[in-house]
This record gives sequence, structure tokens and C-alpha cells, in this order.
Amino acid sequence: MYSVIRSILLALLMLTQWAPSSVGVEAKTSSISIVGTELAIVANQYSNSVTLMRVSDVVQPIAEILVGVSPQTVAYDWDRHVVWVSSQGENKVSVLSVPDFALGEASQLLGAIDTREAPYGVLIGSKFAYVSAQQAGRVQVFDKYNYTLLAEVAVTGSPRGMTLSDDERWLYVSHFETGIISKIDTSTFTVVTEISLGSRAGLVQSITLDSAAQLAFVPNTIRNTDNTLLEFDTSVFPFVSVIDLERSIHLRRQRLALDIIDKPVGLPLESLLSGEDLYVVNAASNDISVINLANSQLRAHIEVGGFPMGIAQSLDGAFIYIDNAVDGSMSVIDAESLTEISRTVVTQLPLDDNVKQGLKLFHSSDDTRMAKDQWISCATCHFDGGSDNQTWHFPDGLRNTPSLIATSLTGPFHWSGNLDEVQDVENTIRELQGGTGLVSGEDNCTPTCDGAEKNTGRSEALDNLTAFIATLRFGADVTEASDIPSPEQRGEVLFTSTVLNCTECHQAPLYTDNKNHSLRLIEGVTKSINTPTLLNLRHSAPYYHDGRYSTLAEVLKVHPADIKGQNLPDLEAGQLADLVMYLESLDKPDNVRSLPLL
Repeated sequence: MYSVIRSILLALLMLTQWAPSSVGVEAKTSSISIVGTELAIVANQYSNSVTLMRVSDVVQPIAEILVGVSPQTVAYDWDRHVVWVSSQGENKVSVLSVPDFALGEASQLLGAIDTREAPYGVLIGSKFAYVSAQQAGRVQVFDKYNYTLLAEVAVTGSPRGMTLSDDERWLYVSHFETGIISKIDTSTFTVVTEISLGSRAGLVQSITLDSAAQLAFVPNTIRNTDNTLLEFDTSVFPFVSVIDLERSIHLRRQRLALDIIDKPVGLPLESLLSGEDLYVVNAASNDISVINLANSQLRAHIEVGGFPMGIAQSLDGAFIYIDNAVDGSMSVIDAESLTEISRTVVTQLPLDDNVKQGLKLFHSSDDTRMAKDQWISCATCHFDGGSDNQTWHFPDGLRNTPSLIATSLTGPFHWSGNLDEVQDVENTIRELQGGTGLVSGEDNCTPTCDGAEKNTGRSEALDNLTAFIATLRFGADVTEASDIPSPEQRGEVLFTSTVLNCTECHQAPLYTDNKNHSLRLIEGVTKSINTPTLLNLRHSAPYYHDGRYSTLAEVLKVHPADIKGQNLPDLEAGQLADLVMYLESLDKPDNVRSLPLL
């Protein structure tokens, strides 16, 4: 039935002309969507809600509606007058009505659509709705009229932002971790090319098109993992990459270096084109860089609220709206004077005060206690609390960035197990991020962090930061019922067997014994390495403390024989595949999973 529907659909598409989804509004993903001439809607990521607002020079919240865990982006269907909202923590898209408030109507939650894992972007065109499932490596295509799933496009990992060309023929998809842009033909729902921004580009979210010039502008962060000094201002660099849309190539020499055009900024994530001006949203440094593209010169540097994540422009072009995610506020920028003219709270984050303050610290490079010259925040390497999937040069050797999700339960911390409390990140703030620190006096990491006095209780701000880290949780599972033993189930039998004895060091539910073990490396060197949790393995490649293995299968060809007293099991190819499938399924025990609201 699916193939028949798809064939009919594609035939119809070949007979119709492409039409823009709406007049005057670029079709791209954002946490803010303009809804007609007077309204807008914003996704409140940390409140699990959306807020409908009247917008002009001042934002006026009208209604706040709970939609599910971690809403990320919103999209307005101009034809049907409904809003789609992606809830990344629950693997669904909610559909809301947009009421006529003059008639006393209220917005209603019409229903929800199940999606693949971790939906981020939602985008609506004249015929279809597109959803990027970030952890599933899929772009899903729905009929926007009856919510039927029409196609799934397999893409490179971590698809996030999406933008439609004006004629809706091409869908451009950013890949958050890899710095790749996929170009999808919407007449066949196939990837026709991949455009690389370079092997070091990452944190890629927004794609802004200049249709007249046939260019695309993509904010990103370059990770200099070859930097052996690991200094804050030589490790990451803020850029806007430029793509030639006709030739589908990255114009490397035309990249916009934000730290040179403006000043050091942190985590450029979003962008918007208005005339010749490109607005770049720098999330960690809490500011906007406005660049004139005709001469690549700075027009304005605008300070806004905490961790801006979304941007939109009024239909008349007079105002720019900024979603300040960790403040729960909306900034309004006058497009003529290029100044912030108002800032309004649109949601109250339902977090304890200490966690709320820790949330702001974690995401900020604007606070001099956390970072020097606005270069780097905790979120730069641990976006959403996860891993950047990079391997860096630390004083004790190459170290693969671990996820912080559920990390407060898996101490001691760091690959070397040399932090005996999360508060020892005070040393990371000072040494890596260049901040002045959150405590007065020494960082209590001399001679070692686990050999000095405790940092717990020394600083309210440091305790707030660790309180936020303790809240980091996984999203929802996607499971399918079956009576036939799955590869994951067969792998679990192997994992828990006395033959492999994996559970000696990796006990459920966190799959770590919280101890250090002597690890014999291929080079003949022995190191004391902390047992890592096995949770979320499929999203944390490369593997090992120094990131030397790109796949779990490679790890299992040497592990656990590299641990003193352990031997290498004799696994057949099928058993190895089953064990890998099981390990990749270890994502979300109940005590570290975000719970749905609906």
C-alpha cells in the first residue's frame, strides 16, 4: 500500500508546479514561527510548552500550552492554520490549532504524530511536512493534510535544521555533528548530494538561503582537535560557511570568521537574511552579529538574553524576534536601528532556582567566571549535555569527550577517574575555558582533584552548576513488539552470561562499577582508566578513553582482554553483531529518563 501511495504521489508531483508555502516567509526550521501579521509562536524547550504571542515592538504573551518533553521547533501551516511542534524528548510532533482570539477562541491540542527518534526540525511546505529525526538519521515526509507518513529519507547522522528552496524543489538538511549539508530532491525524496563544510566543522543547525545570489549561509563551530595545548582561544572558532547552491560546493575562502568580523563569540547556531544583512545568533555569548554581505563588514553587535536559539522576522520586516531559551524570554530588535528595543518573559521555567541558575552557567560563555573572551561554554563540547564526538589532547593524553547525561550517578569522573566530585569541574572552567572560576581561592585540584579538599559547598554558583548537570536525562525510547527474539535480546544473553562476564564491571542499571582498572594498551603501556557507563553508546563514537576505535565491533575485538586478568572471548560474527546491537540499545534506564507530560 505504501509503495502504491508513493507512486501516485510522485506522479502527481511531476504534473504540478512547485509553489512556495507562504508569501514573504522563508521556509526553514526555527524555534519561532510567525503566525499571520500579528501573532507568533515559540517553543519553550525547558518548559515543555509553546507560547502564543502578539508581536510588534513589544511581545505580549497570550497563551502557554503544554505539548510534551523538550519542544525544539515550530512550523505554521498557512493553508490549514495549525502549528506543528517537535517534541524531541518524546519522539512526537504535536499539532495545535491557531485560534481567532478576537472571537474568544482558545488554542487546542489537536493530536500528536509519532516520529522516529529525537525529532528536532519540523518544516511545512505547500504539500508536505518534513521532520528531521536527529538520532535516527532520517528525514520523515508527511502528508500535511492527513498526517500520513509518505516517505523516510535515510541521511548522514544527526540531521537537524532544514530549509526549503523557494520553489520547494530542494530540501537542504544540516547535520549537527558532522558539518555536512544534505540536498534532497523533493520529487523523489532522495539525497542527490552531500556538501561538506570540512571535517572539523560541527554544531551545524541553521541554513539560510540567498536565492537571488544562489548562496547558502551556515553558522558552525570549527573544532581544532589537533591543538595539543588545548587553550580556549585555539580550540574552537566561530564561522559562517558559504555554499554555492548551483554547484553544491563549500566556498571555503568566502567563510565569515565571526571572531574577526565582530569579536570573539560563542556557538553561532542560527541565522536570518534581511536584505543585505545577515543576522547570526551566537547562543553561548548571548549576542547577535549583524553582517553586511555586500562587504563582509559588521553592521551591529547586539546583546540579547540567555542562550538565544531562534530567530524570526515580522512580515513587514520592521522587527526581528529572538528566542532566549534559558531565560524564557523574547527579545525584539528594531531592524532599522539594529538595537534591542524590548525583552519580555514568555514562560517561567519550571525548575528549582538553583537548577535554573546552573542551566544559565552551563550554557554561557558570556559570564567571565565561566569563560574568557566569550570563546567557549560547557555546552560547546556538551551540547544538550551530550558529547561532541571528538577526541582532544588533554595533559594525560588523548581523551574522547564523554556524555554528561546521568554522569552524576557514575563517579569518579573523567576517563582517569581523577575527579571525585562533579564540583571538580572548577578546574576545567579555569584551565580549559579560561574562566576566573566559580569559587574564591584555589580550585582544590592540587596536587590532584581527588587528593585535595572537597569543592562541594564552597560556592553557591558551583553547586548550582552541578545541580543542573545532575538533571540531565535521556529522551524516550522507540520500541517495536515482536515474539521473535531480537538481536538486542540475543546480545543481552551474551552480555549477562558467565562466559563473557561483562557484568563484573558493567552492572545495570548504569553499567559501570565506578572503579578504575589497569588497562594494557596495544603500545605496551598500562594506564588506570575509570570504567565508563555503557549508556547511550550508539551516540558517543569514537570509543575508548582516547577515541582510537570508531565502532563497537572494533572495541570488542580487543576488549576485555586488555584488562588485567581478563581474556578475549571467542565470538562468532553473528554473536558479535548481536552483542553490538545490545550495547547500542543501552540508552535510557527508568531513573535517568525524562518523563512525558501528556
